[in-house]
Amino acid sequence: MLEEKNINLILKQDDYEQDKPLLTMAVLVNQTKRLLLLWLVLAIVLGVAVGAMGLMGRRNPYKVRAIVEFAFEGIEDGKDPAGNEFDVTKLKAPAVIESALKEAQISKDDVSIESIRSNITLQGIVPEDAFEQMTAYQDLANSDNSSALKAVEALLDISYCPTQYIVTLNLTDTNLDKEQGVLVLDAILSAYKQYFYETYGYNQALGSAVMALDYNDYDYERAIEVLDTSLESAERYVSGLVTEDKSSFRSTETGYTFEDLLSALRTLRDEDLDWLSSYITVNNVTKDKTMLLTNYQYRIENLQRQKTEAETNLASIEASIAAYQKDTVLVTGSENMSDLEMSQASEQYDNMIERKLDTQETISNCIKNINYYESRVNTLKTTSSQTTEAQKKLLDEELAKLHTKITTLLEKINTTADEYYQNVAFANAYSVIVPAALTTNTESNNTMNDLLIVEAVLFVLVAMVVLVLALMAQYRLNHAVPEKTAEAVAATDAVTETKKAEPETTEPAKQAPAKQGKGK
Repeated sequence: MLEEKNINLILKQDDYEQDKPLLTMAVLVNQTKRLLLLWLVLAIVLGVAVGAMGLMGRRNPYKVRAIVEFAFEGIEDGKDPAGNEFDVTKLKAPAVIESALKEAQISKDDVSIESIRSNITLQGIVPEDAFEQMTAYQDLANSDNSSALKAVEALLDISYCPTQYIVTLNLTDTNLDKEQGVLVLDAILSAYKQYFYETYGYNQALGSAVMALDYNDYDYERAIEVLDTSLESAERYVSGLVTEDKSSFRSTETGYTFEDLLSALRTLRDEDLDWLSSYITVNNVTKDKTMLLTNYQYRIENLQRQKTEAETNLASIEASIAAYQKDTVLVTGSENMSDLEMSQASEQYDNMIERKLDTQETISNCIKNINYYESRVNTLKTTSSQTTEAQKKLLDEELAKLHTKITTLLEKINTTADEYYQNVAFANAYSVIVPAALTTNTESNNTMNDLLIVEAVLFVLVAMVVLVLALMAQYRLNHAVPEKTAEAVAATDAVTETKKAEPETTEPAKQAPAKQGKGK
């Protein structure tokens, strides 16, 4: 009988599951190669699409920039040379642009003034120290400290007024190419310089009004009054220039100083104009006596109304001054002196005094003119002489000569004042510190930024897909069954099947001793 044996099969599993890598470079490179072509195709397609959309949204990707500076008294407080609020937007006024286009020889039919004006922007340059100071004041004012708030309350009312400005001309929708854009902006800045001088320098409106005056439309005496009023205004203007000019400026074009021009104006008024006025008054020369009398009567009535109104104002001002309480200042005395109280006039009180003096002067002028016109009315009514043709001819000739002298003198004033303001008073009031230069439009930069963003997003998406695919491939490699392990499993399965096929055996019994044969 076969001996039963126990078979114990011990399989030793290899350590192939140990030290499995999460991801290998080889797998990552392999997956990248698979998607490289797709990535390149998508990158090119998206790049072309974004670039085309950017180009469709704009026709001219350029801007022209320049920097101008203002340096005159009052600009730090936002005031112009005349003391009014300074308006820097006048730099792109239609008159300035029109003059610039004419200088650049560009037709308004090709480029509209409005298209240029609407595409010009002005940005003030605030120095860093001024910005930090204003920020500090604002932070202090926002604090809970009431004393600090009172201390800076006045400072916060003062905002920084730039003296330098960046002038930008966006060429989009202007029908200007790059070269024309630079040329036009330079011309605008140059035209504004002349506009600045004409606005704040010589009062050309006065000169133009006098030179355009047709004295033939007036009666002789009235023509003398109109010319005298105009010359008086010009005299005040030149007198102001004499006071302002500290350099004894002499024009290289006219050869005159402002003192010379002022003397010439006074000569015209005191000699030429007075002679004509006396001739007209003494001889009662008039084109239409009835019409002149009517005009004088109207003037008398108008002056009487002005006088009555001024007297009412004067009474009101005097009552306000009498009732006004002056500020009292207490001066503490020493041991040997008692305290003193002193009255101190305020700015409001000084203004009322000034108004009183002006009103009194108005009343005085009204009375003087009323007396003059009443005298002229009485003279014209009482005289019986008639104006002769010889007198009219003489006055016409003399008025023509006077008008020519006035016109010539005002032209010299214009030329001298213009040269003075350009070379002395406003020599550095306005200047172009950085000429017009071409720059890339920010829209072009935006298109490039959009393209970079799209490409970056695409790269990240492709990289994520590659990483996921590489991890999946590495996982499959890590969990693949090695060959020797498969053979061991197969052998184990075979032994198991054999054991199942054999019958079960019990423990073998002791062998019985052999039987002995019976006797011999």
